[in-house]
Amino acid sequence: MKKVKNFFRKIGGWLKNHAPSKRRLIQLYTALLYNANLKGYIDGQLFNGATKKMCLPGFNCYSCPGAIGACPLGSLQGALTNSDHKWTAYVFGILAIFGIMLGRTICGFFCPVGLCQELLYKIPSPKVKKGWLTRLFSYFKYVILGLMVVILPLMYMDGSPVPSFCKYICPAGLFEGAFGLLPNNPSYYGMLGVVFSWKFLLLVAFIVLSIVFFRFFCRFICPLGAIYGFFCKVALLGVKVDKKKCTDCGMCIAVCKMDTKTVGDHECIHCGECIRVCPTKAISWKGASLFVRTNDLDAPTPEGKPLTEFVVPKAAETVAVAAETQNEPTMVGLKMVDSQPQTMQETLNARAKERYRNKILEIVAWCLAGIMLLGAYLYANVFVKSKPKTDPPAGVISKNFTLQVYGGESYTLYDHAKEGKIGVGGGRASLVLFWQADKKECEDFMPVYGEVAKRFGDSVNMLAVHSEETYGKDIGKWVEKWEDTSIIFAQDSVQEGLGGSLYDYLVGGTAVYPTLAIIDSEGRIRHVTNNGFFEEDELFNVVIENLTGDAEYTVEGKFFKRDIQLKELIAGTEVYYDLSAISKPIILNFWYTDCLPCQEEMPEINAFHEAYAGAIDTVTVHQHKEGLYKESGVIDFINKKDDIHGKMWRDYSIGFTMDRVFGGAEETLHYYLGGTSAWPMTVVLDTNGCIIYRKNGKLVESDFARLKIVLDEALTR
Repeated sequence: MKKVKNFFRKIGGWLKNHAPSKRRLIQLYTALLYNANLKGYIDGQLFNGATKKMCLPGFNCYSCPGAIGACPLGSLQGALTNSDHKWTAYVFGILAIFGIMLGRTICGFFCPVGLCQELLYKIPSPKVKKGWLTRLFSYFKYVILGLMVVILPLMYMDGSPVPSFCKYICPAGLFEGAFGLLPNNPSYYGMLGVVFSWKFLLLVAFIVLSIVFFRFFCRFICPLGAIYGFFCKVALLGVKVDKKKCTDCGMCIAVCKMDTKTVGDHECIHCGECIRVCPTKAISWKGASLFVRTNDLDAPTPEGKPLTEFVVPKAAETVAVAAETQNEPTMVGLKMVDSQPQTMQETLNARAKERYRNKILEIVAWCLAGIMLLGAYLYANVFVKSKPKTDPPAGVISKNFTLQVYGGESYTLYDHAKEGKIGVGGGRASLVLFWQADKKECEDFMPVYGEVAKRFGDSVNMLAVHSEETYGKDIGKWVEKWEDTSIIFAQDSVQEGLGGSLYDYLVGGTAVYPTLAIIDSEGRIRHVTNNGFFEEDELFNVVIENLTGDAEYTVEGKFFKRDIQLKELIAGTEVYYDLSAISKPIILNFWYTDCLPCQEEMPEINAFHEAYAGAIDTVTVHQHKEGLYKESGVIDFINKKDDIHGKMWRDYSIGFTMDRVFGGAEETLHYYLGGTSAWPMTVVLDTNGCIIYRKNGKLVESDFARLKIVLDEALTR
């Protein structure tokens, strides 16, 4: 029995000795709170709730799919190039508030990037200790702050902005942003280029260096830490030194892994490690003491008694001698009341009450923090709805795809599209739902799809096409669940000579289930949505809006405004492209100046346009971002840019325009036409304003071949 007790005592001791510190728990809590949008990692979309406009105190990428707030460093770079003085004042004001309240305590407690570096440093390896050389290099982050965060963005105030640090250095942008978004957004791969490769190599270097250097990025690179360092002396929260008690023993600097010269200077992250080792208790926490480490003199010994019990007799002697000589006692272990020493028991009772009170306050604080974290997760994942995600349609169906229907029949999609009642030209429209039996999202959406099928009856063909992969499932058993609906259940497959499966032809790219395609009676794709679905009434209305043959076209439930006019940038006169009066098919190419894939495809787009000798219009639409991209800067870029053939962009026969807002905060033409956060995007409209082609990502040879088929068919109708 004694051996069993000793065993569990050892286990308990090990758990106690290896339990995360309170600071580590706060760091973990902060990382979870900053990235509360869990569904962003699933659907690959950025959080779009109201809190995204708020700056978080720590370093956390805005483009991380889990982020529910903005990074203060990215916001600062945006503010420096922004003509909106309110936005600029907000960013500078919030940084000042964070600095005055917390200073570099943010680095020590509230920064996920700092947490990651500390965990990397725990990996066994040779370590580089601090010294005069590391202290010298610690000033390099101020160079980064001045050059990459302030000077370069200000240089481009009148043109295209360069958020230099975010674009070329920031490791969080790649690790949290790119790696978080790419798996669920295959179209983004076309945007990757030299900058991505550079940042990937830089990220690997940061990871390796963080294993051998304590907080390498924080100490030598991070501009945010440099900013908060200016506030260290005036911050309300942090560590402080009582100079009357300090003996200049140097233990605080010896234990500190940062490049500090004194406790609380601009390199101090206020982690509280120095409080633990100070022999005279000269270092304490200013502002609060709930979550910091105490001095080892107050810590319990293995016997469960505070260390002060063992020094009290010695302290009593010191007080007695001091009383006789009328000198102030120097031992820090007893409290004085009315210039008289407390008894040992009174001192211990007072400290016991203080520890009990702090424990209660700590429990209450963690409960409130837990409630706040739960509220953030509910808000981000339940109450804020994601926008349905669109992928590019493949254009006009010109091939007879024959599908095997469960039950023995065969179904030819293109033939059946000619036999209905609703839609342009009097033919029958089709809805094609691509699904997979072992996907819960598909099973959840199928009842909604079935109810809509009942409402349309025979006027619209409602197909549910299972993935070509069956994974050994008996699909027939799944189909039986919904056999009382008007849905036609069929099996997708690769068809020889047709370029792949129906999914490949209509949607393309990495397969995502469920995916819904709406096809009008002439075989033109009017809408494609995946990873985001509607309620029954919403789906019904979207189908009606896309198939009634009206002049307006809908993307994601929003009307495509046909009265949009885009101003020509380099014509020298007030020339406008009027999308309400399209007389021939028009290619709209969405781009921005810093986008390398955009620049690479521009010569090919111009050559493609010239091959049609005036039969089509081609207009490029530069990204709209209020306060960042100025019209004059884009014009200057176009006038100076030449392509790989030596031809200047200003001599191209295609038009150059700027995107603009047509309603709400993000209702630009790019978003109206189904754009995501990826550039370039190419959209083709026919003379009826119907989208007959769309692709997110750089156009390659096969895309231009498909684009030619689509345009030729549009010109012959």
